Amino acid sequence: MAEFKRIFTPYYFPHDPNMWETVEGFFTKEECDLIKTTGKNMGLQKAGINKDNYDNPLHRKAEVSWIPHSELDWMWVKLHNEIVRINHQNWGFNLKHFDEAAQYTVYDGKGTHFDFHMDNGPAQLSVRKISICVNLNEPSEWEGGELQFYKDRNVIQSLGAIHVFPSYMLHRITPLTGGKRESLVLWSGGEFYK
Repeated sequence: MAEFKRIFTPYYFPHDPNMWETVEGFFTKEECDLIKTTGKNMGLQKAGINKDNYDNPLHRKAEVSWIPHSELDWMWVKLHNEIVRINHQNWGFNLKHFDEAAQYTVYDGKGTHFDFHMDNGPAQLSVRKISICVNLNEPSEWEGGELQFYKDRNVIQSLGAIHVFPSYMLHRITPLTGGKRESLVLWSGGEFYK
């Protein structure tokens, strides 16, 4: 009979791998306004799905632009430092990079939305570990448009709040029934899951 041999000692991180953290008031109104102005200046276009920018308005209907690392250096540094803190406290992912452009997203009017999805996928998306969503305008400026995780768990909406979560978590923006919702989405990554 073959002898059982333990090949590794398991390490159990003490937190729930399907949790998120919200930091309210992370950005001031003035900082949010500067991010929105920069996003608008980058030129909005119809939001697609995946790297091919596949258009499916039943799954996603919004507009986006991309803010590169050459813009808003203070924003990138502030977010980087907070991601390091939150990751260390909650998940312990082996993060290696924070190099994708930030996605400025506008949901404007009834029916704009982004149905349930994960932020990782093939190729470059396969190494995303942490997603960050930033509320850039007051929740009183839109109706509907909830950031929800699977099983309809709503996230607190407030101006300047950031929501940080593992990129494998299913999440969505529910359809707006009115108004305009502006946000910023970013990702930090590491090695392939193994």
